[in-house]
Amino acid sequence: MAFLSTDILGKKIHVVGMTGAEGASIARFLATEGAKHVTLHDFVETGDLRESFDRFHEALTEQERQSQFDELMSLPFEARIGPDAYLDGVEEAELLFLPQSWFRYEQNKVLHELKGKVPFWNITKLYVELAPCTVVGISGTSGKSTTSRLLYEICRRDRTAWFTGNDRLNVQILDKLPEMKPEDVLVVEVSNRQLLFDFDKPFDLAGLTNIIPSHLDDHKDAAGYIEAKKRLFRGQTAEHYAVLNADDEISQRLLPEIPAVQGLFSLQKELEAGAFRKNGELWIRWNGKGYRLADERDVKLPGPHNTANILLASLLAFLLDVDTKTIRETITSFSGIPHRLEVVREVRGVTYVEDSSACNPDGPRFAVQSFPQPITLLVGGKRPQPKEGEFLPMFRAIVKARMRGLVLYGAIREQMQHELDQVKEELHVDEFPVEQAETMPEAFAKGVAMSRAGDVLILSPGCESFGEFREYRERAQVFHDLVNAL
Repeated sequence: MAFLSTDILGKKIHVVGMTGAEGASIARFLATEGAKHVTLHDFVETGDLRESFDRFHEALTEQERQSQFDELMSLPFEARIGPDAYLDGVEEAELLFLPQSWFRYEQNKVLHELKGKVPFWNITKLYVELAPCTVVGISGTSGKSTTSRLLYEICRRDRTAWFTGNDRLNVQILDKLPEMKPEDVLVVEVSNRQLLFDFDKPFDLAGLTNIIPSHLDDHKDAAGYIEAKKRLFRGQTAEHYAVLNADDEISQRLLPEIPAVQGLFSLQKELEAGAFRKNGELWIRWNGKGYRLADERDVKLPGPHNTANILLASLLAFLLDVDTKTIRETITSFSGIPHRLEVVREVRGVTYVEDSSACNPDGPRFAVQSFPQPITLLVGGKRPQPKEGEFLPMFRAIVKARMRGLVLYGAIREQMQHELDQVKEELHVDEFPVEQAETMPEAFAKGVAMSRAGDVLILSPGCESFGEFREYRERAQVFHDLVNAL
C-alpha cells in the first residue's frame, strides 16, 4: 500500500539531515514507498555519521540504532555527505524534506533562496496527512510533552494508540502507518518550528497548553511566535475540536479566529464547556453534564502547571469518547516523563530534582510552585536573544516562594541578577539568599552547600543549555551524574 501518489514519488526529492530523527525516518519511508529519485544530505563527515545518528535517536536501544543505521546506509539513494558535498545539486529538487530547525544554520543559506520556489515538507505534514486514523496535535510553550504523553497513556488503555513528536526522545513512526486503523488514535507533539510548514489537512483535534513568547531567536518577534502557534488550528472546521487554556490571555485572543468546536480548560474558574478545577477536584462539563474526574491530591504529577496539563489531556480524551473511569485511572497513576521535575534521588535528607527541559523562564516559575518544602534552585545558562524583563515574572514567583537559596549561573547570570534586584525592590525584599556561578557544576556545588535536610534542590534552568552543553539532555545527564556522585 503506497501512501504517496505516483506524482510525488516521481519527483526529484531531496532530504536534508539524513542522520537526524526526522530525516532518517523520512528516507526509510521514501524507500518503502518506492521513490526513485531521492538525494540525501548531511553536513557531518562520513566518519561521523553513526555518532550523529546515535545522538538523534536516543530513544532507541543500541540494537535498534544499529539496525536502523545499517538500513539507512544501504538505501538505494545518492548521499551527499560532509561540508564539501552538502546541498550540492539541491537547486534541482522538485520536493524538499527539511528538519524543523533547518533555518538556524549558516550552511543552509541556499535553502532560504529556494523557499517559495520548491515545496518544503516536513515529517509532521506526513503524519497529519497520511495517517488513516484520528490525529491529535498538541503544542504550547510549556507542558506539551507531558500533556501529549499523558493523552497517549489514557488512549492506549481504551484502544490502539500511537505516539510521536518533535523531541528526539520520541520515536518517529512513519514505518507504522501501514499498521494504523481508522479507529486508532495518533497523538503528535508539535513544536512551533514544525508548525511553520504548510499542511493540506488539519488536525482532527488540537490542544494548546499555553502561549508564552519564547524562542524569539527563531522568529522575528513575539507576534511571529504567536502566529506560529496559531497555525496549530489552521484548516479546522466545525467538524474538528480545538482545546485552549482559559487562563492564558494570549490563547484566549485566538478563539474568535478558530472555527472548530471549542473546549477550554482552567485552574481558576468553573466552565460551561471544558475541564476545570473546583474546590480541589478536577471536573469536565460538556453538553450540560458534569463529570468528576478525581481529587487533585490523588494525582502524582506535582504543581499547578501539571494540573493544567492533566485537564487538557483529560478533555481531549473525553472528546475522543474515552470513558471517565479510564481517564481517572490514568491521571491518578501517571508519574511524568524524563527531564520534567524528575526526582533523581534523596541524599542526606535533600531531594534532588532535575527539570532540565525547562528551557524558558516559565519553567522555574512552575518548579517553585510544585513543592511545599524549602527550595534551593539552580537557574541559568544562555539565551540566544535575551530580552530585557523576560525574567521578571519568574523572579516574582521565586521571591514569593519558600526558598532556601538561589544560584544563578552561566552567561545569563548578570542579566538575571539585575532583574532579580528589580523584583526585590518592587516587592520590598531586602535580604534574599542568592549566589552566582560560572558553570552548572559550580552552581550545583553551591546549591548543595546551601541546602538542609528536608529541602528540595531543583535544577530548572529557564534557559537554553548552549555554550556549556550541546542540548538539555546532556545538561540533565551531568546533573544526574553530580547527584549520584554525592
